[in-house]
Amino acid sequence: MGTALAAAAGVLALTAGTASAAAPALRHTTAATAVAKTVTHLSLKTSTANAKAGAWVTLTVHLDKHGTNRTVTLHGQDWGGGKPFVVHTGAVDKHGNLVVRYHSYQNHTFWATFAGGAAYAASTSPKVVVRAYAAVTAGSSGFYSSYKSGGHVVHKVHAKSALLIKGAVVPNKANANFTMYAQVFYKGKWISANTPHVFQLDAKSQYGVTFTNWPKGYTFRAAASFRGDARDHAGTAAWTYWTVTA
Repeated sequence: MGTALAAAAGVLALTAGTASAAAPALRHTTAATAVAKTVTHLSLKTSTANAKAGAWVTLTVHLDKHGTNRTVTLHGQDWGGGKPFVVHTGAVDKHGNLVVRYHSYQNHTFWATFAGGAAYAASTSPKVVVRAYAAVTAGSSGFYSSYKSGGHVVHKVHAKSALLIKGAVVPNKANANFTMYAQVFYKGKWISANTPHVFQLDAKSQYGVTFTNWPKGYTFRAAASFRGDARDHAGTAAWTYWTVTA
């Protein structure tokens, strides 16, 4: 808010040479003054409020007014109990913008600050939230051929064969639980096929589930899902489709 001039007081004593009484002392005082500063406004926008874990998020800081100091600081704090940290410090461009790309792996709150200058006041942007959703991948093996139907790939599996669906959860959720859902297409709609079942990820946050003894002539689909935690929101893999043949 500026530095007020320090108040100073001086005393000057005058003594009369031949007068019978001394003249009164004179006092000089300099009053404190405050410098009025121009108010500044800082804003922060994100490219998305919901991002898949591991995706790049673009954060744009905008400063409406500034003097010779054009430096702003972008701050972040995760939702897992971490301390606030500096994401980036830099100067805004001629349009008053600073663009930062951030690799988001968990839920974060972001805000920006401007320290101000001799003629411009400091300011802080409102806080914004970017939620990260766990990414669940899926792959399969054990089928002998595939075809496309309804915009997705359907694998052909022999009735006596085993279909393995495997994948991982990102970021690493070692030893956390995940749920496998399976459905069968019956009378024109998808219905639950004796699931869900809960399993545990391994130390590398990977999983593998084997499907066997399914009745032939039916089409199934399955997907793994992570329910989320304090750091990341829930995520579900794309459906894996297969049909059982002789």
